[in-house]
Amino acid sequence: MLTEVKEVIIEETTYSDSAFGVTEEGDGVFFNARIVQRMGLKGGQTVQAYLVPNFPDKRDSIPWRAMRVEVTHEQENLSHRPRWVGELGDKIRRLLKEDISVMWTVTEIAEELEEDEEVVAKLLAEDKSIMSTTVYFM
Repeated sequence: MLTEVKEVIIEETTYSDSAFGVTEEGDGVFFNARIVQRMGLKGGQTVQAYLVPNFPDKRDSIPWRAMRVEVTHEQENLSHRPRWVGELGDKIRRLLKEDISVMWTVTEIAEELEEDEEVVAKLLAEDKSIMSTTVYFM
């Protein structure tokens, strides 16, 4: 089995404690719950992942699965961040992915999640996986 080592950004964790990430090339990566729990992976982290091709029935949507993960020192230092930062970031990403045809304002996201608008705005600005755009309409 061919293993490749790639830098992967964890995009989201699931309710079953598995996670999904993306490589620099834009390929999807699956992380099983055992790896996520053992390594304490959270959305927004960047890790070095040892990847193998995903199972044939899943390969079209998620080409890779992680067999091993190394957390960099830079990421280990994120442990000083309050736990709610990661949890709120996960909530925001889940909300934005629910219906990708919906465009949200910071105010709408904050109201929907019952969170402080300034905190939401700061997290959105820091999260490199979330894009914003200016929309014009009449």
